[in-house]
Amino acid sequence: MPRPPRFSNDLVGAAPWVAACEWREELGSTSDYALDAVRANDTPLPLLVVADRQTAGRGRAGRSWLAGDGALTFSVALAPSRFGLSADKLPAASLATALAVCEALEPHLAAPALKPRIKWPNDVYLGDRKACGVLLEAPAADRLVIGVGLNANNRSDAAPPELRDACLSVAEAAGREVDTATLLVGVLAALGQRLRQLGADSSEPIDEANRRSLLTGRRVTVEHGGERVEGLCHGFAEDGALRLESPDGPIRAMLSGTVVAWDAAVAQPSSL
Repeated sequence: MPRPPRFSNDLVGAAPWVAACEWREELGSTSDYALDAVRANDTPLPLLVVADRQTAGRGRAGRSWLAGDGALTFSVALAPSRFGLSADKLPAASLATALAVCEALEPHLAAPALKPRIKWPNDVYLGDRKACGVLLEAPAADRLVIGVGLNANNRSDAAPPELRDACLSVAEAAGREVDTATLLVGVLAALGQRLRQLGADSSEPIDEANRRSLLTGRRVTVEHGGERVEGLCHGFAEDGALRLESPDGPIRAMLSGTVVAWDAAVAQPSSL
């Protein structure tokens, strides 16, 4: 199926690092499609897969990702080594992807209270509501699929009742519909830059992610391997780990886990 002409033209100018693109009106999951392409090994990388509708999206830990009409859903399959990324940098690449989404969203949002922020390890929030999820999967050596599900023009009141107060779309935050092609091209342009910086051992992506951290200064609870860890968030380490100050003082770096609770109030850590 051909790509929309405007999308194709904008992509060539802003994200020339993308080698191939597949656009579909509907897919179960753009990441599943990209993973199949990686396994078949017959498509040039980086490969971009975009779907107008996604019916079986996936989040972290096997959770489903519900994408209503108007959402922007896409995945990128790439070879990390082409960006200088080793396997130990993949947690940081997750933050870099969330950062790229933040940077693409910001021109569309005027309200300072809705500045896009990163909730470790891979979510983007507008205020206290989720606008985007990111999922990284490494199906083989030197292969990575980055999946992004962004609430662009879909409405939170169309979500299941239990999710309506927890999600927000860019259109709802901006007070108008947004052009999804512009959003996509903006994310891809920022993503290419941030991944290259990570590969060059620049601290800039993590520094900027820290400036956008939703949880820094808040007491949070992280679930990891059946254990619950509570502490005061000190932001992100260089490798993408979440830094938590435990009640007895030591700061623990967590490379994986799920944030299951956090305080609404910010209590400044002793040092950041």
